[in-house]
Amino acid sequence: MHFLLGTIAKEVPGPGLEIDCLCCGRHTSARSRKRTEWLMLFHILPLFPFHTVFVQCDFCHKDMVAKCSLEELVQSNPLTLKQLLVKRVSFVGRVCIVLGLLFCWTPLCGLIPAIIGFVYGRKHGGWMQKWGSRGLILNLLSPLIFLLLVMVLMLLHHK
Repeated sequence: MHFLLGTIAKEVPGPGLEIDCLCCGRHTSARSRKRTEWLMLFHILPLFPFHTVFVQCDFCHKDMVAKCSLEELVQSNPLTLKQLLVKRVSFVGRVCIVLGLLFCWTPLCGLIPAIIGFVYGRKHGGWMQKWGSRGLILNLLSPLIFLLLVMVLMLLHHK
């Protein structure tokens, strides 16, 4: 599949901003930038673009994602900016949480993704922390449930 699809990314710097950082909680300056990634067919033909606006805190250097365009971001004040920004969530963390939940019914198969999802969830908080914890608990309990079911079936079979 790698030979079939690829991406090309281009970043354009935006203006400086004053923000209340979601990651470190400080009122500080920040730099904005717009990233455009093109999904490419055969690494040659552009299919469609993904546009993302990032704001990076100058104090903690963490990226936040803007839920608006770069132009709207520039026109906003620090109070409205807080509502337009969200913490950047790792794609790997989201995928591991989902895989951990999907494979919790198979003993030990979903444990590694669940552990990775749990670590990312604790780092980001919110829904990721809640579902990462649930996925890890389910993956830790599934071998015990499987073992209990096997023991019950063995007992019923021997009677």
